[in-house]
Amino acid sequence: MAEEDRVSALIGILLSSSARPDERDDAAIDLGRLGGQRAVDALLSVARDPRVDPALAGTSGESLAEIALRSGRLDEAWLEGLVPTARRELIEWVRRERPDFLK
Repeated sequence: MAEEDRVSALIGILLSSSARPDERDDAAIDLGRLGGQRAVDALLSVARDPRVDPALAGTSGESLAEIALRSGRLDEAWLEGLVPTARRELIEWVRRERPDFLK
């Protein structure tokens, strides 16, 4: 499967309310490893949704942190509107690895 097709499939799972929680969590993890703007947008939509299970929001925050660390920068706009669990996970991961990213 081509990477773009894989990203599309993972986004579909992540955003699907009918997918099992473990499938959605795994999709968030895999999107963090793959990166790219489409993955970031999908992860942000989950990490900002107050109706999402806190565990999935946290995993989405971790995946965003992984993308930020790999790219060498944290886009401050990513922090806007995150649910508390996602924000905490993202900040903790970044603080541990690259505290200079946080102002």
